[in-house]
Amino acid sequence: MLLELDGLAEGGTGVPPVIRKYTWGLDLAGQSGEPSRDRQGAGQSAGGIGGLLALHDPDDDGEPNDPNDVERNYVYFYDANGNVGQLIDWENDGTLVARYEYDPYGSVIGPDTDEDGEWQDDAGPYATENPIRFSTKYFDDETALGYWGYRYYSVQMGRWLSRDPLGDPDSENLYVYADNGTSNAIDALGLQVSQPAVDKSQACCYYKRRSYWLGPLKPSVALTITCPRHFSSPTECCKCCLPKRKHLAKASWGACCFCTVQVQKLKVGPVFGSVWNVGAHERLVVVCDNGERVIAEMRGTVNAGMDKVEIKDVPVLNPGREVRIWDGPQAIRIGCDCAAPLIKQLKALKGKTLPYIIVVSDCRHFARRWFKRFKDLSCYHDPNATKQSLKNVDFPKKKPK
Repeated sequence: MLLELDGLAEGGTGVPPVIRKYTWGLDLAGQSGEPSRDRQGAGQSAGGIGGLLALHDPDDDGEPNDPNDVERNYVYFYDANGNVGQLIDWENDGTLVARYEYDPYGSVIGPDTDEDGEWQDDAGPYATENPIRFSTKYFDDETALGYWGYRYYSVQMGRWLSRDPLGDPDSENLYVYADNGTSNAIDALGLQVSQPAVDKSQACCYYKRRSYWLGPLKPSVALTITCPRHFSSPTECCKCCLPKRKHLAKASWGACCFCTVQVQKLKVGPVFGSVWNVGAHERLVVVCDNGERVIAEMRGTVNAGMDKVEIKDVPVLNPGREVRIWDGPQAIRIGCDCAAPLIKQLKALKGKTLPYIIVVSDCRHFARRWFKRFKDLSCYHDPNATKQSLKNVDFPKKKPK
C-alpha cells in the first residue's frame, strides 16, 4: 500500500484527499515485493514485514492551499519480528510520536505507565492515528482486524477469520496463526509460516570427516564465514569461500551456534585452603550462543544418603568460594541443535533427589558423568575454540539473598 485516499471527502479539486503516503524498502528477508503464492516459494520474501520506512501525513482536508494543513513526516522502527515499535518525527529533533508494546498475538497492551488499562493515553500523540502496527500490517481500530493480503486476522482471538486459502494438508487447524509460535515466526500474507529474519551476510558450513581411512563420514566441525552479497544460497557460499574443505554436509544462513559445556570446580571454603583436589565441589555448566544457560549440580543433603539436584541459569556465588575450571580436558564447544535434547533432559532433573555416596555417587561424579554424555554426542564442534576461550564463560553474577 502506497497511498490512503479519503473517498468520502469532497475536495475542491475533485480528487480524493490523501490521508497518508507510505515509503517502502527491503523487508526482513532483504527483499522487496510480495512472495510467491505457492507453498514452496512463499518463504522467499517476508511480504513487506519490517520493510516500511516512512510515513507522510499531509493533513489534507481537500481544500487547496489551506494554511491550516500541517505536513508530518515520520519514520518507523521495529522489533526483531517486524512489529512496529516506535514512530519518530525525523523533522522535529527525533521526537517520539508513537510507541507500541504487544502481547504474543498482536494486541497492543502498552505502554501503560499509569496502569489504567488505556495504552492510548501513554503511547504518543500519533499512536492511534497510525494504522500500521503488528507485523507491519494495516489495522482497523473499529473492527480490531488486520489485513494480510489474503486473510483478515483478529488480534483478540489470535487467529484468522477464514480458512487457509491453500488448504495446508499438514495442518490440523486451518485458522491458526503462525502455528501459535508468534514469538519466533511470521506469516507474510496469510499463506505460509516462515522465520522472520535471515542474515545473509554470513553462512554456517557443516563438514564431516572420516575417523579412519574409508570409514563412515561423521560430523566434524562447523565454520562461520562471511558471504558476498551475490550468493543466493549458503551452500554456494561455503563451496566458494572454503574450496579446500571437503565433505560439506549442510549449510545455513547466519553464524554458527555453539554451546560451551564445562565442569567447574569450586573451593569449598577456608577449611581446605588452596587444596583443590580434596573436598572441592564440582558442577556442570552449559552456556549456548542462543541464550540457553544451565548450571546443574548436586547440593544440599535432603536426608541421610540423598542429595538434591539444583538447576539454575545464573550461578549464585557463596561467600568464600571461587570458580576454577578443572585442569583436565573438561570443556568442549558443540552445536546448539545437537546439545538441545540433553539440555532438556538435564533440566528435567530439577528438584529430584539422587543417592549420595562419597567417591561413588557425589557432585563430582554427577558433573563428570553428564559432561561425558555431552562429549560422546556425535556433534559438530567449534574448531576455533581454545583452552583459554573455554574458560571465559560469561555469566552475570549475583550474591545470594
